[in-house]
Amino acid sequence: MKQFLLVLSFVAMTGAHKQPDNGPASPRAALRSVQDPTPGDRLRRLHAKLRDPDLDATVLAYALRGHQQLRTSGMLAKEHILSILDYTLSANRPRFFVIDLEKEIILYKSLVAHGKNSGLEFADKLSNRIESLQSSLGFFVTGETYQGKHGYSLRIDGVEYDFNHHARVRNIVIHEGRNNAGEAYVSKAFIHRLGRLGRSDGCPALEPEQCKAIIDAIHGKSCLFAYYPDPDYFQRSPVLKPF
Repeated sequence: MKQFLLVLSFVAMTGAHKQPDNGPASPRAALRSVQDPTPGDRLRRLHAKLRDPDLDATVLAYALRGHQQLRTSGMLAKEHILSILDYTLSANRPRFFVIDLEKEIILYKSLVAHGKNSGLEFADKLSNRIESLQSSLGFFVTGETYQGKHGYSLRIDGVEYDFNHHARVRNIVIHEGRNNAGEAYVSKAFIHRLGRLGRSDGCPALEPEQCKAIIDAIHGKSCLFAYYPDPDYFQRSPVLKPF
């Protein structure tokens, strides 16, 4: 944890704020179109130790900044757990990462569905609106588990006004990606059959094989960061703005 805090301190001191460009051509290219925190050597070492080519260093840097803010605000109980959902990646690739910051390892990596009104293969329309059937971006704190219509599920609370604070009212929860017929729509088999992952009503639905283990690891006030390079978000984010 001491080494992790040093990383956060270094990122905070060296963050170079670059104004976002409007209308980036592709989600992944847009990573460099918003404020680039210029992580520095220590963060690069942490990123290298995690050893995952799909986990972008810029996304990790923002996630760590927000985690620090939530931690110092007393909002986290599981301070060693950080989950990242990267909406710049194709839904056909695993883009949900669960990181143990003390052990500096990725505990889980899963396919994850986005809302049916957020896009097909890529999520490019994100919203906090009730009944939008779209995914939301920004920082969340995980809540309690429960048994619902999707089985074992996890409530999450959006902590960023205008961007995700309606999450609980919208019933945005983490659950396994199965439809009413019991078919896993968050699976490689579904992608092979239809050419893309299935979609949810706005929830981050996970692979059924991993869902319970992930929920057990992250429930009870850990940090979840859903990333997308929205210029308005990076100008007004209540969590990232203090930096």
